[in-house]
Amino acid sequence: MADRWIGRVALVTGASVGIGAAIAKKLVKHGMKVVGCANNGVNKVKAIAAELKSQNAPGLLYPVKCDVSKENEILSMFAEIKEKFGGVDVCINNAGLSIDCPLMSGKTEDWRRLLEVNVLGLSVCTREALSQMESKGVDDGHIFNLSSLGGHKVLEGIPFYCGTKHMVTALTEGLRQELRAKKSNIRVTSISPGYVKTEFMSRMLGEEMSEQILSTMKSLTPDDIANALVHALHAPPHCQDCFEYKMADRWVGRVALVTGASVGIGAAIAKKLVSHGMKVVGCANNGVDKVKAISEELKSQNAPGLLHAVKCDVTKEDEILAMFAEIKEKFGGVDVCVNNAGLGFDCPLMSGKTEHWRHMLEVNVLALAICTRESLNQMAERGVDDGHIFHLNSTSGHRVAGSGFYCGTKYMVTAMTEGLRQELRNKKSNIRITSISPGMVKTEFAIRMRGEEKGNEIYSRMKNLEADDIANSLIHALHAPPHCQIHDIIMRPTEQRS
Repeated sequence: MADRWIGRVALVTGASVGIGAAIAKKLVKHGMKVVGCANNGVNKVKAIAAELKSQNAPGLLYPVKCDVSKENEILSMFAEIKEKFGGVDVCINNAGLSIDCPLMSGKTEDWRRLLEVNVLGLSVCTREALSQMESKGVDDGHIFNLSSLGGHKVLEGIPFYCGTKHMVTALTEGLRQELRAKKSNIRVTSISPGYVKTEFMSRMLGEEMSEQILSTMKSLTPDDIANALVHALHAPPHCQDCFEYKMADRWVGRVALVTGASVGIGAAIAKKLVSHGMKVVGCANNGVDKVKAISEELKSQNAPGLLHAVKCDVTKEDEILAMFAEIKEKFGGVDVCVNNAGLGFDCPLMSGKTEHWRHMLEVNVLALAICTRESLNQMAERGVDDGHIFHLNSTSGHRVAGSGFYCGTKYMVTAMTEGLRQELRNKKSNIRITSISPGMVKTEFAIRMRGEEKGNEIYSRMKNLEADDIANSLIHALHAPPHCQIHDIIMRPTEQRS
């Protein structure tokens, strides 16, 4: 983790077991002063603190008893933090609960309890943490909201719980907008895990049902979530995501295809993968000579992998098929497919040119679908069951801003990512799929789309993401252990408002 966090103060709510305990341990081992709060489980936090002390961990864990459903106890906790440590730099809203309480027959007191912990406790802790950051002049703080897949889809049997997590999703985005309006560099991140093997599942569903569900799959572990949090916390200040990882050894010598590899994000990804020892096929059309130049540069640097340049116009299926035939002949087939090629035109829905719309569909949608299909075919032929498909998406695949047609193509990428995940699961495949959705990245993209003058003016408005930020996030997802699928990464410049 970045040195700037050593000695800084983090609050972790619900720190006695599961995800909260894993996060607290991870941060202490990275040298942070961690306030671990729990109610009935405070003695468990004390035991973890003693264990870390015996291991000579560089940071410290300070236990505090606090029921986050009671505002007076939260305020007392923050007063104690201010007195002992000067205030909070990082707030991790991990405490949460679920109760089996259907909408048609649930008890009002159960619903109220869920709201008090999952929504109000989180909101009060966030407000007080931000207040302490402001009073200390901290402008690089970080708020984490531990959400759930239930914050993005309604899971059967627990609709009220999912409703609280949907609200956490809205609160996260709402806070991001408030912080940007104040021109604050404080960041907010929501982490939404699927099934994690903790006590939470058995509390929510009962021991028998929990064991039945968890026995059907290799579940996430609390450390997986803690690692994702450290990943986001480590990101450079201008970026609401990013990490520099040493990639898992299992990828050394494996084959990756990167489309649109001549400049920008594609070139950064190709370089990064080669530097980690992969054999990378970098495809481009008019820019293929740039890929060749990058290949020579990497060769001169004695990079452990290699970059093989291929000329391919991804709007033409026959050229895509010829490229995959060449990959099969030279390298045996693809293990990782990075669908990076994309383009946009400034063409409104009311007056745009049909050929521009068609061109965007050919590149952003059809080429991505064809490259994905052919990659999966080559994986199947060779018995590869740990491959990875990446779709370079956009924040425009999650909200409409600017060109409606371009956003429409990216919304389709979002849908295709989830659709492929479902297809792979139905086949019981362990191949993973990840969508990476950056906000404003300083590349040639906006200049091509808007023209040089307008493009440069757009980039001058803020400190933009860099191509390497996106490449590092891809490495993060590729590095994750095989049982852990990082499905969606949404990242923006800290200063971006939309």
